[in-house]
Amino acid sequence: MNIRPIQVGDNQAIKHILQSDLKAAHLDIPGTAYFDKNLDTLSQFYEKARRGYFVVINDFQEVVGGAGFAEFDLEKNIAELQKLYLAKSAQGHRLSYQLISLVEQAAKEARLR
Repeated sequence: MNIRPIQVGDNQAIKHILQSDLKAAHLDIPGTAYFDKNLDTLSQFYEKARRGYFVVINDFQEVVGGAGFAEFDLEKNIAELQKLYLAKSAQGHRLSYQLISLVEQAAKEARLR
């Protein structure tokens, strides 16, 4: 499996994974990411300064998960981890640890820009 920055063509795959995971946990309710208005345009949302999103690609070139960061408190240079979701087929491979590490490093680099 490979990890790379999100692209426009990945938006619907991440939306599907996120909504499937939340629905399975009975969290397909208002106030959760399930109803995030940016789900159809995640790549555009995360292309802005001090934001980033990475997707996991399996051996068949399918998006099977992702995670990102965005500014939380600009004055204090604080970012937050956002939308860490993995398809069932990608769970159990320690990918979440890899994503968190990559997101943390990218967030640190983003605050320097």
